[in-house]
Amino acid sequence: MSTPDHLTPPPEPGIPDLPAHWSARMPEYGDVEALVRLRHLDELQGTGGAHVNVAGIENEIVGQDFRNRHQPARTD
Repeated sequence: MSTPDHLTPPPEPGIPDLPAHWSARMPEYGDVEALVRLRHLDELQGTGGAHVNVAGIENEIVGQDFRNRHQPARTD
C-alpha cells in the first residue's frame, strides 16, 4: 500500500533518499509497542541492561513532547 503524494512528508535536509520499498510517516500510538521493544534491544546491546521508560517513549511518540517534533518513522 503506498501513501498518497499529498500525505508523504517532504524530504528532510541532509538525509539521503530512503532505499527502495521504504517509506516515512508520522508515528502513531500503535507504533509505541514496537518502539519500546526496539529501545529495549538497543539498551541490551549498548549497556547489557535494559531499563526502558515506556511512558517517556509514549510521550515522545504521541504525547506532549511529540507536538514539538517532526520525526517521521521510517519503515520497510
